[in-house]
Amino acid sequence: MRPRIAVVALLFAFAPPVAAQSITVSSIAPTPADDSLYKLAVDPATHEGESTHTLVDATTVRVESDGSVIKTFRRVVQILTDAGVTRLREQQFGYVPGHQTFTVHWLRVVRPDGSVVSAAPTQVQESDVPAPVSTSPVYSDQKIVRMSLSGVAVGTILDVEFTVDEHKPALPGDFTQTYVFTPGSSIERARLVLDVPSSVTPEIKEENLDFKRVTQSGNGRMHYVWSRNGTPKIRAEPFAADSNGVVMRVRIGGPLNWTDVSHWYAGLARDRYRATPQLTRIVDSLVAGAKTRDDSIRAVHRWVAQDIRYVGIELGIGGYQPRTPDTVIATGYGDCKDKATLFVAALDHLGIRAFPMLLSINANARRDLPTPQQFNHEIAAVALAAGGYQYVDLTSSFNAYGELPRNIQGGFGLVIFPDGRNEEVTLPSDTPASNIQTTRLIGTLSADGKFDGHYEETATGSVAAGMRASFASPLDSTQRAEAARRVARKYFSSGEGDSLSAFNGRDYMAPTQVSVRVRNANAITMAGSVQLLNNAFGTFAGMATAADDIARLPIRRFPIDASKIIGRQTTVTELRVTLPEGWHARLPTGITAASVFGSYTTTYAQEGREVVISRRLVGGTGIFMPNRVNELVTWLRAIGSDDVKFIVLDKPAS
Repeated sequence: MRPRIAVVALLFAFAPPVAAQSITVSSIAPTPADDSLYKLAVDPATHEGESTHTLVDATTVRVESDGSVIKTFRRVVQILTDAGVTRLREQQFGYVPGHQTFTVHWLRVVRPDGSVVSAAPTQVQESDVPAPVSTSPVYSDQKIVRMSLSGVAVGTILDVEFTVDEHKPALPGDFTQTYVFTPGSSIERARLVLDVPSSVTPEIKEENLDFKRVTQSGNGRMHYVWSRNGTPKIRAEPFAADSNGVVMRVRIGGPLNWTDVSHWYAGLARDRYRATPQLTRIVDSLVAGAKTRDDSIRAVHRWVAQDIRYVGIELGIGGYQPRTPDTVIATGYGDCKDKATLFVAALDHLGIRAFPMLLSINANARRDLPTPQQFNHEIAAVALAAGGYQYVDLTSSFNAYGELPRNIQGGFGLVIFPDGRNEEVTLPSDTPASNIQTTRLIGTLSADGKFDGHYEETATGSVAAGMRASFASPLDSTQRAEAARRVARKYFSSGEGDSLSAFNGRDYMAPTQVSVRVRNANAITMAGSVQLLNNAFGTFAGMATAADDIARLPIRRFPIDASKIIGRQTTVTELRVTLPEGWHARLPTGITAASVFGSYTTTYAQEGREVVISRRLVGGTGIFMPNRVNELVTWLRAIGSDDVKFIVLDKPAS
């Protein structure tokens, strides 16, 4: 499931979606008063680091009594550098025929004095959106319109105004618009206007505004106006929390609630969950050897996740409505909503309750603004006997039943019941202890400095999905040899790898474990007469560099999201090298660095003839105030102090 909103690359990364039924470039031109806006042009020297500067960014949303929505956008952008020229001289619009009309009032290039360089696009081309040849193609009825501009140069101004008329919303009464007053770049004048009938009470969510909106009424309509001048550039900060007190944002939507959304979707999908004879035969065959309820669920999950190929279908109402299970089975493919529906229908045949769940693929849907336009993904929620759900993403071929892809963890979603009721839920998030990646190198060092031993890597939790994907298909002898060689060369500049032992990546129950024999690898570097054992796992000096970069930044404004630093995972590495008889290693002191942002431990030891270097890095979780940035810097520097590239080895006297 994907929102039926066209994708647009126009002027800014935050430009609104644009769609069109027919492309019209009208003869309307800006008025003299509009031309005066060009006098807002700035001195490029005062905006170092910016390729463009926004003089005007204005959006008007007009809702009609019949439910149609007309959006008008005005963008006036000054071009400051050659990079800005490259970015703006080609414009691209996406549109969905049939329910929207798109009109360009003007698209022209001018000088700051208002003189026109080019009054209209020189080339306009419309084409279908191609379905890419890939493992996950998407078929869509969207179209792409490209417009080429002449005269775009440093010092010129691009001025565009266009209107999008949405005359047939998928859900009657649904409209939404998000306007960011602090998008990152600086803006001279920013303005949002919402114009609705007096009978419509919109949902309005304001975040971090330092100004008040103006509300006006007249002629049976209400006008809500937000306006701000002189918005400075907002500097990006590392590990910034998505929820913060910095970004000024207004989100508006129609007078809907989540029950309206769930009844609408339930109506679209109500007849799609019937277990047909064809589906019944397949499911009975899949679970023939199952001994438990979970065995049956896992068998159905593997079939839908791996044997039903992902193909996105976004043609007409197909952007929202799932296809029938028999259609999915017959074609052998489906998108997220098709797969979730097939899974729910299959479990229903087994007497196991499961329901579709709507959510965002990037976990950014917000609970406080009901609209289906926040959702572009669908998974399934399996009801548990003890209450709650086990969530299953059927488009993720390599996450086992019980594992969720990282990108949707912590996201808000809507479980849809057959009668149109719903349950608002927040998906669980992994803990660092549930996702462990362990890498070990264990072997023997010869007197001439050669390492012989083996490499082993294991993974648990959601980090195992990546390893499963790597071994989804059996390797032939050439591929196995090349993979083993790459492993050996990753840790030693020379050496050979062989005897690769892997697993079936399509078997969720198989331990995610890989091993390689490493032979004849140079593990010694000579510094004059001194022998140095190479630290095969390298150093963490880069952490200190990152800390220095953060420390050089101005006063921090954004809260710190600890989960963005290391991630919700634990990484363990261990190097064990058995030295020749009588050899000893001069070992550095280990490091322990613990903070709210995570923990790091490294130890160096010699146990008999065996030198052991162990590291354990655990990510942190939680949101922390900006004033704790010094703690972050201190912690990163402590980890970065583990900069041991070599271990000095002493041989017995001859």
